[in-house]
Amino acid sequence: MDVNKKKQEIIDVGWNTIDYLLDIAKEKVITGDKEEDLSADKLKNAAAMYKLVITDAFDIVNRISEEQDMLEGKVKEDEPKKKNRKGFAERMANVGD
Repeated sequence: MDVNKKKQEIIDVGWNTIDYLLDIAKEKVITGDKEEDLSADKLKNAAAMYKLVITDAFDIVNRISEEQDMLEGKVKEDEPKKKNRKGFAERMANVGD
């Protein structure tokens, strides 16, 4: 099994994921329909969804860039790699702070 080939496949899937997330972010939540429910709860959920989609997209793009740089040999070995020790739930718990 060629590890670099598999990493490249993962990178390609990552770019497809970014495209999917962008499609979600472009969807209109508020359509302007007179009968549409514009409650504060719905607006708050929509804003949270957009924020999550955008944050996830940036996280994925940054990780893809790091992996592509490593595959191309652009990352120096003595350069410390930044690691986020927090998981998804921990990062999201601090979003409102």
